[in-house]
Amino acid sequence: MSERRKHFRYAVRMNVEIEWPSQALRASKSFVPVSDISLGGMFIITCEPLPLDSEFSICLFLDKPLWLRCVVQHFLPGRGMGVRFLDLADSSQIKLSKFLEAIADQTLALTANQANSQEVGLDSDATLAKRVQ
Repeated sequence: MSERRKHFRYAVRMNVEIEWPSQALRASKSFVPVSDISLGGMFIITCEPLPLDSEFSICLFLDKPLWLRCVVQHFLPGRGMGVRFLDLADSSQIKLSKFLEAIADQTLALTANQANSQEVGLDSDATLAKRVQ
């Protein structure tokens, strides 16, 4: 199966506020966890995903709340739903891009810290090996 995504996905642990399309489906608003996000959409974790092509709004809590319209692209029963952002205004796209850049910067910093920790660990092991000999 070929990869159809246009945008890089970033793994995240965050909640978004979701405004469900109908009160008959659920309470009008609730908070749901997200496992990944990109400039094109996100994966929302929910035991009861909406049907394909359902439209609704979500709010990302950045420095200022950012409301985005979404549509369900695919779903995994009992796990969640992949959604695509609809009609992103230029200002919304800029805010989302800055948020994703911050995630990328944090990821790079964590990766660098882990690499440094491993190098220090290797040096300590090498020093210990010399002492044992």
